[in-house]
Formats: sequence, structure tokens, C-alpha cells
Amino acid sequence: MSDNNFEQRYAIRFCFKLRHSATETFQKLQQAYGESVLSRAQVFRWFKAFSEGREAIEDEPRSGRPSTAKTEENVIRVRDLVRSDRRLTVRMIGEQLGLTHTTVHQILTNDLEMRKICAKMVPKIMSQDQKDNRRDTCQTVNQKFYKEVLEKLRKRVIRVRPKIKNTWMLHRDNAPCHTAISINQFLATKNIPVAPQPPYSPDLSPCDFFLFPRIKIHLKGRHFGTLENIQSSVTDELKAIPVTEFQNCYKQWKHRLQRCVDSQGNYFEGDNVK
Repeated sequence: MSDNNFEQRYAIRFCFKLRHSATETFQKLQQAYGESVLSRAQVFRWFKAFSEGREAIEDEPRSGRPSTAKTEENVIRVRDLVRSDRRLTVRMIGEQLGLTHTTVHQILTNDLEMRKICAKMVPKIMSQDQKDNRRDTCQTVNQKFYKEVLEKLRKRVIRVRPKIKNTWMLHRDNAPCHTAISINQFLATKNIPVAPQPPYSPDLSPCDFFLFPRIKIHLKGRHFGTLENIQSSVTDELKAIPVTEFQNCYKQWKHRLQRCVDSQGNYFEGDNVK
């Protein structure tokens, strides 16, 4: 049973003791809980139970096998429980509601049209407006963050490497947030030239053939608990990389570029690059 349902049952009992009617109680719950409110039938059933002298808000113990009934009430119960905690698994929902695994799965996928993404229940099919909103929001956030990173990098080059402040070049991949108009305008106003990165070429990207694999090896198989712990661990690993390894990476990058030219643009085995 979700905490949200417990809260509403307490509220129903409270409204009954204040001598509100069942209709008034349901209206107040609608105002307080919105779409997560219990169904009218559930509110009236619990109101009637309290009027008959019941005090407990917990469900009565059930005996026998879990229910396989895919009723409207069960659909509402599953919906309310998922809205209260979108990380619940099908098994956990079934155990809490006394429903079979198959019934819960059918309700989630067919009646509620939901599926699991990143351990959370989400709509199975998004509208085009929802998709556009997700895309635009991510691009806006990424562009803003990337521009802040570029500005920090530019200022650090000026401070730490003043001799190359007017000659250094930026190498990046072709992620949409990296090639956005606002980013290109920023680079143009700061006179920062860009070294192009051919698409579909991780074998020619230092981050892909050197940096990311090294960090993954360091993080693999570990549990960090919080985002802050992950950030701290990644930062420590980056700081631990010797300057000589970055220099070797740069030499290897130039060699890979020449290998690509020699192979007429074809892919080559990165592990054999010396």
C-alpha cells in the first residue's frame, strides 16, 4: 500500500469525524491530490466503513492466491500506486495489491500504456509535443553548460598558457549541443578556431580511444551511492593521469590521422596503432 493511499484514508476518516458528507470528502481530496486522488467509489467505500465504526486504515488480510481480475478498480489501484512511486517493479506492485504478475503487467502496458525507462515507469508512447519538449530542453541545457565549459577553458588557457592564447584550436565531436548556432557564434566572437571531427569516427577521437576507456576501467564494478561521489571519483582519476600520457595521446592521435589518410578513409584496427 502506497503512502499516498494511506494519507487519503486518514483524510477520509478525519473528514468523517468532522461530519462532512462523502461527497464533500471526495471534493476535498480532489483539491488536495489532483490526479492522484482515490476513485469516487474507493472514497465512498472507505467513508461508509468509517461510518460503520471502522478505525483501521489498513486493508484486511487476504487469503488464497493473488487476484487475476483486471477490473477498473484494479487499474485505478495500479495507477495510483505507480504515481506514488515510479520505481516500483511489477513484482512489488503485485505483492502490495494482491495481483498476479501477469495482471499487473497487462494493466501497465495495455491499460495505462506505460513502460520502464531507467528503472522508472513512463508513458509507453509520447506525443510529438512531449518528444519535442524533451529534445529542446536537453539541447538548451547542454548548450548552456557547454558554453560555460568553453568559457572556463578559454580563461584557463589565457592564464596558464599565455603564449598560445591566440593560436590554440578546439577539437570536439559533432554532438548537436557542440555544433549549435549559439556555440558557433560564441567561438567566432572569441576567435577560437575548431579542428573538425569526422562523423562516425571514434577511432579518431582522443576522448573515445584514450580518455573515456581509462575512466570506465576506473569506475567499472564500483557502487558510488550519490552523484557527488561519482563526480569526485572521476575528477580524482582525471587529475591522476600523468602529463606524459596526455602527450602520448596527442602523438597517437596524429598517427591515427595519418593512418586514416593512408587507408583512404577506411577504418583501421585501433588496437594495432602504434
